[in-house]
Amino acid sequence: LAQFLQRAPRGNALEVQYLAETVRCLPIPSSEQAAHWGELALELRRQEATDWLTLRNSLAVNATRNFAQNLFALGQAAHCAPLVTYAAALTTFADAYAIRQMEGQLTAFPKLVELIETSSAQAHLQPV
Repeated sequence: LAQFLQRAPRGNALEVQYLAETVRCLPIPSSEQAAHWGELALELRRQEATDWLTLRNSLAVNATRNFAQNLFALGQAAHCAPLVTYAAALTTFADAYAIRQMEGQLTAFPKLVELIETSSAQAHLQPV
């Protein structure tokens, strides 16, 4: 189906660059947020092993949109701005049927989860 759909213009590179910058500058959460982020990371790892793996292989647009909306809700509940930003960009790409950008965004998911885990762990090591 992707071969018949028009691809999004490469102008979306700024969005991808912004997301990369957000991930690179991932803040260390407060100790209260760190507990939420730790729980969030466990849920994201579960989703990585199930939903994400299927999406990564199929690039199903509707399923990707649902996945992104779920991530957005999880990010808001855990006050995790980088996840909210990631999910919003993934939703935008799915809505625009921008398959190449959607694929790139999906590929970045495990790295984002790793960074959320690391940030959570670093917050627990910070002196109070």
